[in-house]
Amino acid sequence: MTFSFDDKTFDRKQLPNDPEALKDIIEGLVHHFSQKIGELLHKIDQLEHEVATLKKKQFGQKSEKLSVNKTLSSLENSNKDEPHKKHPGRHKLPDHLERARIPHDLNEEEKVCPLCQGHLVKIQEMVSEQLDVIPAKLQVKEHVRFKYACRHCYGSIKISKLPDAPIDKGLPSANLLAHVLTNKFYDHVPFYRQQRWFRRHGYEVSRSTLWSWEEKCAIALEPLVKALGHELVTGDHLFTDDTPMPTLEKGQSKAKIGRIWAYTRREALNQKSMTVYEYTPDRKGIHSQIFLKDFKGYLQVDAFAGFNKLFINENTITEVGCMAHARRKFIEVTSVDPHSHAFGALKLIQELYKIERFIKQAGYSDEQRKYLRKRRSKPFLKGLYRWLKKYQSLAPPKSSLGQAIGYAFNHWKALTAFLGDGRLEIDNNRSERAIKPIVIGRKNFLFMGGPRGGWAAAIIFSLIETCRQNNVDPQAYLADVLERLPTHPNRLIKDLLPHHWKPSYDLPMAQAA
Repeated sequence: MTFSFDDKTFDRKQLPNDPEALKDIIEGLVHHFSQKIGELLHKIDQLEHEVATLKKKQFGQKSEKLSVNKTLSSLENSNKDEPHKKHPGRHKLPDHLERARIPHDLNEEEKVCPLCQGHLVKIQEMVSEQLDVIPAKLQVKEHVRFKYACRHCYGSIKISKLPDAPIDKGLPSANLLAHVLTNKFYDHVPFYRQQRWFRRHGYEVSRSTLWSWEEKCAIALEPLVKALGHELVTGDHLFTDDTPMPTLEKGQSKAKIGRIWAYTRREALNQKSMTVYEYTPDRKGIHSQIFLKDFKGYLQVDAFAGFNKLFINENTITEVGCMAHARRKFIEVTSVDPHSHAFGALKLIQELYKIERFIKQAGYSDEQRKYLRKRRSKPFLKGLYRWLKKYQSLAPPKSSLGQAIGYAFNHWKALTAFLGDGRLEIDNNRSERAIKPIVIGRKNFLFMGGPRGGWAAAIIFSLIETCRQNNVDPQAYLADVLERLPTHPNRLIKDLLPHHWKPSYDLPMAQAA
């Protein structure tokens, strides 16, 4: 009989007869295999965590809030019965919607009193409202120009000028282009489904034609997005995040994975909310360094290593972390182990978010927010730090709990930066919300047509998302701006940005809202 131990092979006959020597060998074996078993158990724990995380991503609940609150509420043993909320009933139809009056009157015979045969007079109008839609339809705009000639000498012929087209030698009107772009980038309707709409309305259009329209519009709209970017970096507090964007060029069978970066800011004193997207072929940090070269202030991020060079000089850009990312790592631990110590950290983080919700609902100013955080949030952060210190030595560094604790410790300064300035937010969820339209769009159109497609998408998404943030109808905005751009002075380009835009014509009430 033979066995191996530490790369050595032993034969039974070679074993010593001395009991003490045998004890040493057995002790070594126990130590060796105990260590191996520990490593394997740790590996099993890691794999189980990965499987559980993947299962949750694929099949589980996407919202963190509900699952965490449920678990924490059970942890706190809070079984309070919440009062039943009364249903508000049917909402009144908005006043800004155009009304079409349809009278329903009695006939003359019915306007006679059955008691005295006298004539009934109108004493009141009873109005019942019904929501209606006017279906979109295609039409042909005929631009009719008149030609004039001199009947005396026939030496002079004049013709009225044709208005500049939104895209060079383009068949579509500005309104149709705006319809196509809004469908794709606001309602996330890919071109193959838009083809069906055109076909249903009696006109055949290819996807390559629709893409050509999109590209030409992006070229026309690019100066607007450049101006938007210049205005964006004049602020002193930005949020940024990125997401993958597959691109597939014609003739290729495999998509390349580029990135779309979102740079956004919230509405504050003397500044409007806006978002600029940028497409890049990879995730190198140099792209954000170039985009933010003129920016000075606070940058809220999610601890991506590619941003690190931005924070070398703290007098220029100061890092602000994302508590939601730290929380998410503890949630991943509890999704595998319902009895994990991670619930202690989650309970403290939940208290921080309760304070943030209170501040938001109360409508406090930035100064009031800073004061309340110092008084109420700071003690919970101190408690969280003590909890991290306590369990740092108990959790193996490579375990899921150890990694969650390590993330919080490594980024503690950035995670707690929101205490020092009331303008800052507790997390980077604002940029994650800005990324959401990209993610929804990607699920629908799957990929962009090469790097050029990613570039065009970033331009159009920038204007449409900024419209949304400023309650501007993107269809009306794009239709008007595409009409005006060919003759609009470059020096006044800022006037056409979504948050400065004033229509060149009276919009229907429904569109203006």
